[in-house]
Amino acid sequence: MQGIAKAALLQPSTKGDSNKESLSIDNFANKPVSLTSLSFTYFPKSQSLISAVKLTEREAIQRDVLTIYYPRGSIYFGSGECQNQLDYDIEDMIFNSDLDHKAELHKPENPTRKNDEAKGWHCHIKVNRKDLPDFLGRVFIRHKVDTTNDASHKSQFLYSMSALRETPSLGGLTFKDGSITQNAECTDMKKSLPLNTDSFSSVEYID
Repeated sequence: MQGIAKAALLQPSTKGDSNKESLSIDNFANKPVSLTSLSFTYFPKSQSLISAVKLTEREAIQRDVLTIYYPRGSIYFGSGECQNQLDYDIEDMIFNSDLDHKAELHKPENPTRKNDEAKGWHCHIKVNRKDLPDFLGRVFIRHKVDTTNDASHKSQFLYSMSALRETPSLGGLTFKDGSITQNAECTDMKKSLPLNTDSFSSVEYID
């Protein structure tokens, strides 16, 4: 994987254990991609209105789903301007009435606005798997998660993809800037499961 800063993955420490296992990001970047389907949510620590981005890979389809959480009325992903800037069509979106609108597309905590009007507002966009990094970069820059000079959140999202594909048992990741990746998905849109980061592994960037 290119364009990602080197990092070390530190496993959660246990009480009385001072030795943490450290894995270089190169360990993830240079290995063949497995068939493991990813389903995680990235919570960027930024000034952006975007509070979370959920990735759901679909095994039989080369089009994955990005679910983007943001305050109601603050961003109009269904409008022409956003579609033109990010290069997608209204047909690429999934709505509540669609057959492929499923629980696993959502984050576990406040998955929909019925759980929490402010924290559950979101949209679903289908993205070709090969185009995902570029599309994600456009979303993050347009909505000020990243800037043209600093794509650290895109890098952390892509790093999460590599780390969780290599080690699916990881509960999640915490980054030095306060961003979080939760390796879980919603199983019931009527329920909200609190986010608990106690078992998450920490990622330290190396200059």
